[in-house]
Amino acid sequence: MLDYPNLPAEYHQTALKNRKFALDEIYKKTPAPRSKQNKIKVLVPFYNAGQYIEKCVDSILSQDYRDFQVILLDDASTDGAANRLPVGDPRVTLIRNEIRSGAVRNLHRALRDWCDPHDIAVLVDGDDWLANSDALAEIDRFYREYDCWVMYGQFLYSNGTYGICKPYPDREAFSRLRNVWYSSHIKTFRAGLYHKIEEQDPTYSCIKDACGRWYTSACDMAIMYPVMELAGFDRVRYNDTVLYIYNVENPLCSFKLRRDQQLQNNLEIMRKRPFQQTLLETPEMEKGASG
Repeated sequence: MLDYPNLPAEYHQTALKNRKFALDEIYKKTPAPRSKQNKIKVLVPFYNAGQYIEKCVDSILSQDYRDFQVILLDDASTDGAANRLPVGDPRVTLIRNEIRSGAVRNLHRALRDWCDPHDIAVLVDGDDWLANSDALAEIDRFYREYDCWVMYGQFLYSNGTYGICKPYPDREAFSRLRNVWYSSHIKTFRAGLYHKIEEQDPTYSCIKDACGRWYTSACDMAIMYPVMELAGFDRVRYNDTVLYIYNVENPLCSFKLRRDQQLQNNLEIMRKRPFQQTLLETPEMEKGASG
């Protein structure tokens, strides 16, 4: 029903409530959730995001969650936006490129150099923003209560339209992960999963095109497919709560400027070799080993 065009608002809300009820039945909470909060690293790649980068950063710094850091990845912007960012805030780190290298290359560096394996990496595009002040707290809650390694959520487009994210209902559907794209925004995962890519793909070809160049579009898909496959069905969770606003007003959006290239990259990524599920050491496992 949610895919049906022009679905009346009352039916849309009913369908959402029914799906939420089904998810509560499918997703079983861990018997003993961790009491200690997770450390969250919010990674924000941007290029000439203008006024939107300030709105993005404000939405992050206004979170009511305490244990987080923001890594701002300025891909050689020329609009001066970086000069207006609150770099004096101890929660904020700004990394600036002299030469453009693309969002996926910047995220790769941040995930490898700035994130510990137990950190929850939260990816937010510099022209988008978090939907509410408890978004990070909701992410932390999900990881603690469901002991997941990947959590992707739901979003609204900036024009108010409901997003496209969906849950994988069972293992069979999850086994066909690369046939569909459900995990658009918000994207979160244990950084250690990304580090594990190197064991099966030492050159990180999963986030590079057929010529060995870092993808400059379809970056979400290039990163999320590998980490979800590495995590496996039981460690991937979908959160039906709207946590993210996807900005469709920015004229520099990839889907506006490079739509054909984006679609080509999408197909190429879907055809790549899938990853085998891995074992990730988590804070819970460490606690058990020490006890």
